[in-house]
Amino acid sequence: MLIEHGVCALGQERLFGREMLATLGDEFIEDTVEFPVARLAGIRDAVGQGKDQLDGATRSFPDIAKHYHEAGQPWIAVGDENWGEGSSREHAAMEPRFRGAKAIIVRSFARIHEANLKKQGVLALTFAEPEIYDVIGEDDRISVLGLADLQPESTVRCRITKPDGATVDFDGVQTLSPEQIDWFRAGSALNLIRQHSRGNVAITIRLLEALAVVAEQINSQDNANHVWRHAKMVYRAAMESIPEPNDREDVEIRFRIVRQILGIDEEELEAVIANSHPQL
Repeated sequence: MLIEHGVCALGQERLFGREMLATLGDEFIEDTVEFPVARLAGIRDAVGQGKDQLDGATRSFPDIAKHYHEAGQPWIAVGDENWGEGSSREHAAMEPRFRGAKAIIVRSFARIHEANLKKQGVLALTFAEPEIYDVIGEDDRISVLGLADLQPESTVRCRITKPDGATVDFDGVQTLSPEQIDWFRAGSALNLIRQHSRGNVAITIRLLEALAVVAEQINSQDNANHVWRHAKMVYRAAMESIPEPNDREDVEIRFRIVRQILGIDEEELEAVIANSHPQL
């Protein structure tokens, strides 16, 4: 992978109209990724094929993306009008992200697909000057600049570097909201939810541990019932908002400790747990 002077050197797959779907291949489950660095896929007369920049071989775009992914080489795609038409399902955005796509730069997007790319943490840009699409060559490199300063309604400066070292700068237009910028920085909307849930885990554990301390000091059944009601409320809220099984297990351990200190019947505990499955 190539990083020079803190600039993210990105690559491109150049596709034509609706043939964009050829880059997606089979559908995959999402995975986490970090932004950004990539090389180019190439341009070929045969629809859906390009040059693999890692070894120079001509392959289908799905095979190129697979090769890049296996080599740990992120990439971007450059496309024409109405990118994503007919691709409203989220898997059409999950697949390139899973395979390491970091940005898509096109003349225009199909609206729903653009929204799905944003949720997957893939930077969706349109050319401020559509004719730049025709300037990009097979062996060019594209750098995306100034991402640390990304703001709503700001343009993103990009730079094409030709094989002979000549450069062409252009602006990419993005339509990210503040929340969507957070998704991009986190790598996806789901990653951001996970980050927040990890904070919720720590808070939940502290609350249950505090309730355990209180439970050890109570001296009446009324107080015990009051602590138990609070513990159940905290536990149920955690099960509805925390997606990771290991985190839920950590919360349940603390919840069981509170139950044990209070002397609550085991059957009641199991009933609470059985009725507190996460609604995610």
